Order: sequence, then structure tokens, then C-alpha cells
Amino acid sequence: MPKGKYIRTEKIKNGIRNSENKGRIKKGDKRNLGHRYSEDVRKHMSDSHIGKQSNRLGKHLNEEQLKKHGDIRRGKIPWNKGIPQTEEQKKINSESHIGINCSIYNNMCGKFGKEHPTWKGGASEAHRRTALSRRELGFELINEQIDCYDAHHLTKDYVAYVPRFINRGTRHNVKTGLNMDEVNFYTLNYLFLVYGR
Repeated sequence: MPKGKYIRTEKIKNGIRNSENKGRIKKGDKRNLGHRYSEDVRKHMSDSHIGKQSNRLGKHLNEEQLKKHGDIRRGKIPWNKGIPQTEEQKKINSESHIGINCSIYNNMCGKFGKEHPTWKGGASEAHRRTALSRRELGFELINEQIDCYDAHHLTKDYVAYVPRFINRGTRHNVKTGLNMDEVNFYTLNYLFLVYGR
């Protein structure tokens, strides 16, 4: 290389530009359109990201950025709005979900306690007593504790485990006395039928 100030010719400048942009994909370039990576390549890419934190971790958008994002989509109509599904599409969608447990939240209806998909063992007796003491309520059990049943306060001190539909069927409040007569009537009938007392 000659000494002193090195002057780059246009040929050298163009060569540098071409080498810098050689591996870059420019906007509108469709060379990789429809390209699918093999399983080995996908696994390699996945493994290379394990343990690496996202550069967005802990960062939040400010009010100006949120407003900007909202304004971009505001007023744009989705391409499929107002287009009903054909019978063939409905059939395909229906068949594709057969035997698949989509989300646990789709199977919650009517399931309580241990049968509920998100059951984690339930609150302990000590936890129940602590929570009740904060509310200035006692916890003297009339019957034994039963899983999937609710603890209903007949009074501020006495509690009976009853089916959930009894405890939650009517809105009530033991402190104010709201609808307590009605709920206690159903509770006592249940206890009499089950325990004979």
C-alpha cells in the first residue's frame, strides 16, 4: 500500500459497497419468498437463542409510542370483515379441532376444585383461618371439610361446607345480613338431608 494519504478510486468504492450489501436483503427483494428452513436449521437457530435475553426485556412503550401504534391501525378495516365462512371452511375448521384440547380455559365450565384444570392443591386450612381472622370471622366447622365444596358462614363464627350452587346461588353477606335467611335455609336443609341434623 502506498504511503501517505490513500485515495480510493470509484472502482474500489463500488467494490466496498457491493461487498457490504452482498448479504443484505433489500426492501422488495423476493429471493427468499416462500423459502422454508429445514428442521436441522430451525433447531440450530432455536438452540442459538437459548439463554439469551431479549433486548426488549424490561422495556415499556411510553404514551407517545402507544398513541403512535394505535393511530397506525385506527380506521383500517380487516380484509376478512363481513366475509362469511363457506360451509366447506366450517367443516375443515371443525374437523381440525376434533380430539384436540385447545385451551384449558375452554374446559372450565362446571368444573371446580380438583377437577378444575388449574387446580394446585387449594388453600390450606391455616391460610383459610388467617384470611378469616383478617375479616373478623370465626371458623368453627359444623361438618367435615369437603373438596370442591364452599365454606358457608351460617353466622360470624360457624361454618358449614355446602355445594357451591347453594353458597353462590344467592348473593349474601354475613356482616350486613343480606339474604342470610334464605341461604341459611337452603344450607340447613342440605345438612339435614345429608347428616340428619
